[in-house]
Amino acid sequence: MASSPAPAAPKQLQPYLFKPGQSGNPAGREKGSRNKLGEDFVAAMQKDFAEHGEKTIERARNSDPVAYLNVIARVIPKEVIHTVRDYDDLSDDELNSLAVDLARHLLGIDQGASGAGQAALPPPMSDEPPLVIGSRPEPE
Repeated sequence: MASSPAPAAPKQLQPYLFKPGQSGNPAGREKGSRNKLGEDFVAAMQKDFAEHGEKTIERARNSDPVAYLNVIARVIPKEVIHTVRDYDDLSDDELNSLAVDLARHLLGIDQGASGAGQAALPPPMSDEPPLVIGSRPEPE
């Protein structure tokens, strides 16, 4: 089935439509001017950094460490791409053991330790389905 062309504008609107190749703002900025400004700025910064970069970084670190850290934070990419280990080959017991080991590590609990810190660990996972919010277990 062939697609039909878009409906034409009513006759009274024909004089007000843009002609092919006609801009909606003929007095607007030139094509590429925004890119040109950015390219010129980056080139000037690169030239200045090549000449004064290390001395300026050292001066900023010593005189204004907060600004220095802000620059570092802005330079580091916001999104870090990494690979995640596939845990499909592990059994449920092995996954539970890994989770408990991780919790112990994060809480700073020694592997062989027992005592008050042990209560902070979550209980082992059971095979029973979790309760749904608003539902109650059946009385026995």
